[in-house]
Amino acid sequence: MQIQQYSTASQFRAEKIKIHKTLIKSVAIYGAESWTLNKDIVKWLAIFERKVLRRMFGGIKVNENWKKVI
Repeated sequence: MQIQQYSTASQFRAEKIKIHKTLIKSVAIYGAESWTLNKDIVKWLAIFERKVLRRMFGGIKVNENWKKVI
């Protein structure tokens, strides 16, 4: 496996998004066609996706403070 060199931060970000869409999201919803979808499951999937994206891209600083997640 080769390690790629990225010339810009946007290329690196684009690669992270591609990995999220192809690997992480597909694993998270594996078997979803057989789930009974309700509000709790939708909420759980949204929370999971936010956690993964926050972990991949980091938090957001606003006025030298980390933005609080509600």
